[in-house]
Amino acid sequence: MTAASIAPERAASRLSADTFFMWMSAACVAIAFGGFAGEYWIPLATSKVTVQPIYHVHGFVASAWTLFLLLQSSLIATGRTRRHRELGLAGISLATLLVVTGVLLAITAMKNHAKINDGEQYLAFSIVPLAVVTFFGVCVGLAIAYAKRREAHKRLMLLGTFFILEAAVGRIFKLFLAPPEVRALPILQQPAPPIMLASVSALVCVLLVGIAAVYDWRTRGKPHPVWIWGGLAMVAVIALRDPIGHSSAWHSIATGVLALAG
Repeated sequence: MTAASIAPERAASRLSADTFFMWMSAACVAIAFGGFAGEYWIPLATSKVTVQPIYHVHGFVASAWTLFLLLQSSLIATGRTRRHRELGLAGISLATLLVVTGVLLAITAMKNHAKINDGEQYLAFSIVPLAVVTFFGVCVGLAIAYAKRREAHKRLMLLGTFFILEAAVGRIFKLFLAPPEVRALPILQQPAPPIMLASVSALVCVLLVGIAAVYDWRTRGKPHPVWIWGGLAMVAVIALRDPIGHSSAWHSIATGVLALAG
């Protein structure tokens, strides 16, 4: 096989991979919006959602991030790399806003749960959203650092996005598994679920990593290191949240953060 024939094959393989990442991004959009459709988006359309502003801000920012990821992956899949790079600063700003609003939402939720005498349970559970936004922030930060290494860059962006889908997946599980009396409660009055229940939702995020790793294995001969080490890191975070969340050290930290927030 000549070098001239190898080049078109590599170009076709890259195009196929870029299309795969575009479809994986589209799946993230579907999960993000579908998961919150019944509890947030549909009621919002009928003006039946009563929550603090931070819930709306974070919800719109997180949803916008999945749409932005789809836009960026579509630009790459259609060969508009220059436009993709021009939007990079907007992506950094959106990702930063997602992390900040995620932390503020977790603190607000602590206050809300204290009002319904569920504060102790949520102090433990608060490690779940905080771990998710931290993992997302680290992935995006690494993706920015590896911006010139496109194979690592796009996988890191997708890896971080997979984990923030945990909340949406959890809403889908709640729709089918939670008792009717819990589902009927307003958002601000719903008790915090056990951390292990959230971990079941997180396994769907791990499954998405597995799908991407299998695609790499079939098309590249082996999974990219981002899927291997990033997937292991995600599993480690999921496994450690329960023991850390129920530790006295974490309760002290969460209580301190809550006190500082007023």
